[in-house]
Amino acid sequence: MRKKLSTLAALVAMLSVAGGFAYAHAGRVTPAGSDDDRFSAITVEAVFDAGDFPPTGEDNPGDVLTFHGRVVNVAQTRTLGRQDGFCVFTETENGLDHFEVCQLVFSLRGGQISLQGTFDQTVNPNRFAVVGGTGIYQDARGQVVADFSKEFLFHFELTG
Repeated sequence: MRKKLSTLAALVAMLSVAGGFAYAHAGRVTPAGSDDDRFSAITVEAVFDAGDFPPTGEDNPGDVLTFHGRVVNVAQTRTLGRQDGFCVFTETENGLDHFEVCQLVFSLRGGQISLQGTFDQTVNPNRFAVVGGTGIYQDARGQVVADFSKEFLFHFELTG
């Protein structure tokens, strides 16, 4: 369960970065007040709930982890929005989650931004695809690098 929480919190942080700092400008999604398409953020709060399919009591392929949380800037001084998502376990080892497929949505001022991809518990960092958005994020594309070495830190590399 601890690995499940780490995975989800990291994903929450990643998505929060995209939503809180980005805005549409000249057909591109960029961090507010900058021409740079690269920015970072973290998640400081997250709520997780696991769907444990038989056999219960340990991680199994098909188990689902849902999550939601508050997204903040890296300095943790400003709330940027909300993140919701889920991951489905696709591979386990010795009763523990090893590999997941995840979908995340960040609801931010001006629209939403979506990420999806795989998460490998044995690799750091992991990379997720920015698959689109709504409102001012409708042209968002690129990737997010999730680095969990010290905190749930997400580096967005966006194109529009």
